[in-house]
Amino acid sequence: MKKMDISKSVKSLDFGKQYGVRVQRIFQKNGIFTVRDLCSQSKQELAHTRYLSERSISMIEKILGKYALQLGMTNKELDEYAGIDFQESGNQPSISIGKNTEADKWEERRYKIALELFVHQHLSAYNAVTEADSLIKHLRNIPNSY
Repeated sequence: MKKMDISKSVKSLDFGKQYGVRVQRIFQKNGIFTVRDLCSQSKQELAHTRYLSERSISMIEKILGKYALQLGMTNKELDEYAGIDFQESGNQPSISIGKNTEADKWEERRYKIALELFVHQHLSAYNAVTEADSLIKHLRNIPNSY
């Protein structure tokens, strides 16, 4: 099974033409903006969501299953899936990335910034990632002056 970036928008999931727009609209109205937000919802929580049928929930579970994800995942499970490992000393996050290319280093910075904004600034996961992306984009355009 392939993995995906759970900080991506739920719009990156393909629910097909028949359900896609409706399901995305339901997610937006219920504050589900990222794949992480969706996975943290339990099946029971989604079952109480207006206009979301059992058939739609089954379809969501099937799509998440393609990426080794499921509904009702804990924050710890989601962090492990994303490669965020909290070290015992000081609870500092450590990102597990196999390669050390320049792009990987920027991605690691992006995750650290988003995590900091999410945990300490209490931004939603979607807003934290959006802010982190904006900051990284700005930082990458600044020439090295040292």
